[in-house]
Parts: sequence; structure tokens; C-alpha cells
Amino acid sequence: MLLADQRPGRRVCLLAMDQQGITARVICRIHSPSALAAGQHLASAALEQMLSNDPWKRFKASVQLEVKALPKPPSAGLPQLYD
Repeated sequence: MLLADQRPGRRVCLLAMDQQGITARVICRIHSPSALAAGQHLASAALEQMLSNDPWKRFKASVQLEVKALPKPPSAGLPQLYD
């Protein structure tokens, strides 16, 4: 989610990849759906606090040149791991 905050133009794709990873963890029985839901809830609360604090805002501003220099993703997008 922090990467999606850094790259708002890629937010939808990044969050979709995140969801694929979550689903894979359930399919592979690494975690239960309830454990992942609890983790997402905790992460959302932590993210809300982090995005609003001054150190994150300063960090985000300090890396803008590096973020702009990142390679562009392929026009076809990133591959989907599974349906």
C-alpha cells in the first residue's frame, strides 16, 4: 500500500497484485482467510496513521526524483498470476 501511495498511476495494478498474493496464501494454506482479514485490518489502520505523519510525507517528497526515474512498466501491464 505504501508503494501504491508512491505510484498513484499504478495503484490499481499494485493493489490487484496484492490481492493475488493474499489469495495465493489462502489457496496454499499458508494462512486462513480470517488471519489474512485481521492482518489487512491492522495494516489499514497502520497505513492510515503512517500516511498522515510528517516523517512519511518528508520521505515521500525526498524520493520523488528516484520515483520518476523508475522504469515504465510494459504497455501490456504485468502478468496476472491466476484468475
